[in-house]
Amino acid sequence: MSLGRRLVLTAVFLLVVFGVTAAVVTRTQGNFLVAQLDQQLGRIAPLAATGPPPPTPTVSGEDFFSADVVSNIYIGLVGDDGTITDLLRGDRIGAVPTLDSTRAKLDVSAIGAPFTVASADGTSRFRALLVPTPDGPGSILVAISRDDVDASLYRLNVTLGLGLLALCVSLLVAGVWMRQMGIRPLTRLTGVAEAITAGDRSHRASVMDPRTEAGKLAEALNAMLDERDASELRLRQFIADASHELRTPLTSIRGYLDLYARGELNDPESLDDAVRRLTQESARMNDLVEDLLLLAKLDQQRPLLQEDVDIGQILRDAALDARALQPDRHTELDVADNLWVIGDPARLRQAVGVLVSNVLAHTERSAGLTIEGREAEAGVVIAVCDDGPGLSVSDATSAFDRFYRGDASRDRRSGGSGLGLAISKGIAEAHGGEIALHTAVGAGSRFEIVLPAHRSGA
Repeated sequence: MSLGRRLVLTAVFLLVVFGVTAAVVTRTQGNFLVAQLDQQLGRIAPLAATGPPPPTPTVSGEDFFSADVVSNIYIGLVGDDGTITDLLRGDRIGAVPTLDSTRAKLDVSAIGAPFTVASADGTSRFRALLVPTPDGPGSILVAISRDDVDASLYRLNVTLGLGLLALCVSLLVAGVWMRQMGIRPLTRLTGVAEAITAGDRSHRASVMDPRTEAGKLAEALNAMLDERDASELRLRQFIADASHELRTPLTSIRGYLDLYARGELNDPESLDDAVRRLTQESARMNDLVEDLLLLAKLDQQRPLLQEDVDIGQILRDAALDARALQPDRHTELDVADNLWVIGDPARLRQAVGVLVSNVLAHTERSAGLTIEGREAEAGVVIAVCDDGPGLSVSDATSAFDRFYRGDASRDRRSGGSGLGLAISKGIAEAHGGEIALHTAVGAGSRFEIVLPAHRSGA
């Protein structure tokens, strides 16, 4: 069932509830007021049959049936033929009550209960009671005007009717407002979703008031669609880059195999060179596949090892490796004591190794290398700094993108696949940390990894 139909049914239900409630209130109030009239009849009827009571301090016997006291009371003598002779007629009584012939001829003792009777001209109604005369034929009709009761019920019905009208207008206004502000925007959003499902991915929800639920939903839908498009673009770019990276070593391997098949690798020296190049390209392809598998594992957030890791030892080992590989480069180590984290030691060592290898591969040997480790309020801070040329703003922004390479010194001939910094970023985030790059052209680069500290490992 659509939202519009549910709202219509809700409005109808509210109107029905209000109508039933109004009917119950009106009937209850009418019964209450009539019951009060019946109580008055019960007190007056015996007096009408036996005469006025003894005098009281406030009302004398002669004045008991005076017009001031009983202005809305009528008492009449009903003859055998049904005619009524006035005995008492209050000044508020206009047309007198009348009895049909059937009721007038009933045995008075069997009547007993009050009943409602109309006036002769039909303009008024009375609550009446027949009582027998103490001596003689006929009966006495005691009646109290219902004009006040009917007027009160009329005012109540008018009030309830106006309330029902106000409720109808309110529901109508609310329905129009909800249609304009809620249902119609949701209908447009549904149309956008259906169009996208049908294959038209260019559709976007129109701009709506962001303060409304529909507006927030439209913003979220557009953001989701934009993120999906961006994700698909990144995936296509990733697949294209991975295919390109794998195609290069595969092309070399196929080329050497074709040379061998044509018999052009006859001498041992040429054959040895071909085998050496095949080994290099296959190793390069294996490294690329391993990097891709690691990134896929990090993307899937598979659990890593959780061990006490001495970050200080990892940094000291990284400095030793850098000095062994490039002894002529100035390498400085500044590591505080008791730097412990919880994590996978092999992956953390790999993340630091990528940063150090980046400096060794892409900066001149005259550029100094500094490896730092310290504990800060945010956690354990690992920093790998160099005095190289630094990176431009565009290169720094894309440094952690997969398969990204900056200037010509960072192409595939230098041995990199463009995945190293992406792997370091994934490892840092998998350990609940983060990585950042601070650089400027001519000012060198500073890579910082911040990891949650674990002091109990000390």
